[in-house]
Formats: sequence, C-alpha cells, structure tokens
Amino acid sequence: MLAGLAGLAGCDRSRVNPPTEPAKAITSPIVDATAEAPSDSMAPLMPGTGPTSFIGRWSADPALCAAPQGNRRPLEITTMRFEGPEGGCDIARIDQVTGGYQATLSCPAPNGAHVERVQMSVVGQTLDVAYVDRRGPDGTPRSVKLLKCTTLTDTASKAPSLPVP
Repeated sequence: MLAGLAGLAGCDRSRVNPPTEPAKAITSPIVDATAEAPSDSMAPLMPGTGPTSFIGRWSADPALCAAPQGNRRPLEITTMRFEGPEGGCDIARIDQVTGGYQATLSCPAPNGAHVERVQMSVVGQTLDVAYVDRRGPDGTPRSVKLLKCTTLTDTASKAPSLPVP
C-alpha cells in the first residue's frame, strides 16, 4: 500500500496541461506523411470533434433523402465517418482552411488504408465537397454541391414508418 502511495507521490502535476493550454492534436503516421501542414492560426482538430455544419445527410437529389436507392444514396457525414455511395472512410484529421474545412480520410483498400482529402464548406443548406486528390480534366479538384437532407440526430430520433397491412 505504501509503495503504491509512494508511486503516486512521484507523479509530476506540473506536466499536466491546464484547460487553457490543451495538448497538441494526435495524428497518425499515415496522415502526417501525406497531409499539408496547417497554418499557425488553423490547428488540426481531433477526430470526433470540430465543426457541426457539415454533419448530416446530403444529396444532389433531395428525393433520394427519403428513398435511397443502392449506390444512389445520400452522403452521410459524422464527426468520425464519411460514408458515401462508393464506401465509407474514417475521418483521421480535420483542418480549418480558408472558406471551410479539409478532412483527411482513411479509407479501406485491398492493399491497406488509402488516404484521401476532401475540402468542405457549407452555405445555408448547401454543402460543397471538393475531392482535393481527384483532379478533373482542367486540373482543378473534382467537386460536387449537395443539399442537406437532415441531421443524423434527426434521423436517429425519427421512428421508421412501416406499411400498414
């Protein structure tokens, strides 16, 4: 018992960051190897935290919000996941950039995780997603504008409507 107390007494409380000085974000080696460094005023956010403006279900066709059809289903974004018609990815890092946020995604692939970056900005009920690592014929990132279906919280709180026999 005394040995345990002696061990606790050796803890250095001065090494604990106060709430006003949080520790630097933890990122994975995969993400660090491919992501651009953020500017001093725009620090990375931890996965599971950050802006809520892009969280929800988004679709180019609002009719698909209520009746998703196979690969024609809405994009669903949480603070941890980016789920689209082509598959889902973990959000490994979120950086605030001019005009919005850039998320670094870690996506499953046959030969290991594939890293991809998307830049997102929301104006009203419209989400603009630019796939930073996918270039169009003109050399600019492929992008898409989507309309908000609902928030994921609203989706979870609604009871499914079942057909009456």
